[in-house]
Amino acid sequence: MTGRIDKISIWPRSGGDSGNRSQISVAGPSAGQIAKRIPLGDEMSTKGTGYIAGGAIAGDGSIRLVFGNQLCALSPDGAVLWHRRLADYVVHEDSDESLEDENLEGSDEEDDREQRFFHSLPCIIDTANTLVTMPNTALIFDAQGEVVAQTDIMLPDDSGPAPNYDLFGIPLLTNMDGSVYAWEQDGLKELGRFGYDVVPVAMFDDNSFAVAGYSHTGLCRVRRDGSLVWQSDLEDADCLPTISHSQQVAVGSLNDELSMLFAPDGQTIGTYHKPAVFAAYLDEGWIALSKDALARLTSTGQILWQHHITSEMRWGSYQPIVDSSGSIFVVDGSQVVCFQPDGHVHFRFDVGAVPGPLFPIREGMFGCVVGEHLIFVV
Repeated sequence: MTGRIDKISIWPRSGGDSGNRSQISVAGPSAGQIAKRIPLGDEMSTKGTGYIAGGAIAGDGSIRLVFGNQLCALSPDGAVLWHRRLADYVVHEDSDESLEDENLEGSDEEDDREQRFFHSLPCIIDTANTLVTMPNTALIFDAQGEVVAQTDIMLPDDSGPAPNYDLFGIPLLTNMDGSVYAWEQDGLKELGRFGYDVVPVAMFDDNSFAVAGYSHTGLCRVRRDGSLVWQSDLEDADCLPTISHSQQVAVGSLNDELSMLFAPDGQTIGTYHKPAVFAAYLDEGWIALSKDALARLTSTGQILWQHHITSEMRWGSYQPIVDSSGSIFVVDGSQVVCFQPDGHVHFRFDVGAVPGPLFPIREGMFGCVVGEHLIFVV
């Protein structure tokens, strides 16, 4: 369960790398059109509702996709290699709380709770293995779709983004009780408790990590042994943290209705007036995505431009993506939009329904799930 692939795969996990920077080293789509639609129904459709649909790219360029309650592998051109029904691996014992959904109480779907479950977006481990978390369990599938590791974890994070890994490829898991765990060869090791509803961490270059310790430690920097490096004043940080190449940190707080930027030593260096998820920009500034706006910020939070959009922010599953030229790609309602570095729209087109989060497939091509189709955007 070791081996980083940040330099091998274009997109091993949501956020793009272990710093959650959401940058890619190649150009993104330029034409603004759908090149291909791949049906995901029929053999891959099953009863039940997955939490989010999206993909990651293995070291050989093949695609790992979660859709409905399936994990599937596809060739770089979209041919289905294998698929697994994730609901078959859910740990049901003592899992009632993690399967509860307040929105289902008293509804016609209340009796179908056992058919409903959440799962994370996929994370590539060891260039070809795929890590996914689900209610009370985390699994690693090998390149042929066989389970090679599984661990029980109570109330794993259900926000959607893929789990992270440290600089040695060791998976780092978070849960709704506020703990961060390292999944080592001999099992889970708790690194500390930081609040609750803790989303995936972001890694610094020295193998410490930033964790949004909602309603406890707040946004803080933690050594790999679990000890604190620093603790910020943002006690209710609850969105996915992002670390730039210069080791600055950006994080949003839905509770405080703002976002804050921090220096590597934890000093506050800027504030943005909306809770947002971020991509690190090429000039060490930021791209901030909130529920109603996309903005380009300087490293200290000055707004260079801002546009109104309708965003599925989802704590970080729908990060903006920055390509090698500085173009920015986002989902705006049912549209895929590409913004130029100066904020002008390069293309905008409708895909017919709100898609899952965008993910790069290869140079010049992104993917996203729309309804029961995977579409290739060029």
